Amino acid sequence: TLRNNKYGTYLKLSNYNSMTNVNASDNLYGIYLESSSNNTMTNISALNNLYNGIDIHIQGIYASNNNTITNVIALNNGYHGIYIYYSEYNTITNVIALNNTDGIYIDDRSNYNTITNVNASNNNRCGIHLYYHSNNNTITNVNASNNKEFGIYLKDYCSNNRIKNMNVLENNYDGIYISYLSDYNTITNVNASNNNYSGIHLGFSSNNAVANASASNNNYSGIHLNQASNYNTIKNVNISNNKIFGIYLDSSSYSIIYLNNLIGNPENIKLNNSDDNIFHSPTQITYMYGGAIFTNYLGNYYSDYTGTDSNGDGIGDIAYIMIQIITIHIL
Repeated sequence: TLRNNKYGTYLKLSNYNSMTNVNASDNLYGIYLESSSNNTMTNISALNNLYNGIDIHIQGIYASNNNTITNVIALNNGYHGIYIYYSEYNTITNVIALNNTDGIYIDDRSNYNTITNVNASNNNRCGIHLYYHSNNNTITNVNASNNKEFGIYLKDYCSNNRIKNMNVLENNYDGIYISYLSDYNTITNVNASNNNYSGIHLGFSSNNAVANASASNNNYSGIHLNQASNYNTIKNVNISNNKIFGIYLDSSSYSIIYLNNLIGNPENIKLNNSDDNIFHSPTQITYMYGGAIFTNYLGNYYSDYTGTDSNGDGIGDIAYIMIQIITIHIL
């Protein structure tokens, strides 16, 4: 047990070390790796530290890369449960990160890190937070729920990240928020429900893909695209019983939205200054319906669709009616 110090454990320019069964609690920092790579940490408790539970940091030109952290409990730290700064190819597995500012914070050009099997809940800001050019990270098998802001938050040029197999429930803002030129991210197999704002929110971010997800019972919208979030793809998502909108596109265009179930939302789709979005598959799909095989462009299921299907191919004869609100600025 390492307590009441500036650092519980401090490595500087130190590589290929192994730490097992360490309790680094009640310090300024629990475990601090400065310009140290290829270390292994297993069975770590980092509790009640004033700043970060585990801190993986660059100093000068030497980053802290290729570290492996497994079986970690990071609770009640003043800043972050686990903090990675300007470091790459680190692997974080089997983590409980509760009641910190952020459960896990990946900061400033921290790329190619892998985070898996994590409970990052009940934190004062975000469950997992990526910031400023943190790209090509993989985040899988995560519960990020009941956080005071976002479950998952990507901010400022965080691109090509993969988010999958995740529950983001009952967060005070959005379940997942991807903002400000954070492009080419993929979100798959995610349950983003019961959040206080939107399940999944893209702001000024383009070319992202959302697939095989659920966004239900959120207090604003299931999926919200705004601030010129263009060229995104949304498919195979169950979007149901959100309080106001199923999908809300606000000043966001050129997205492809298909094979989604929009059920029981007061407005299944709302468009505001959003043009040239496509609400059917980009190519024809062969499918079976009513015992027969068809090949068509496929759209979405809308619970409030009132049209007919005269030829029995499972596709409505007339298009689903969407109301577009266009703002005209008069000089």
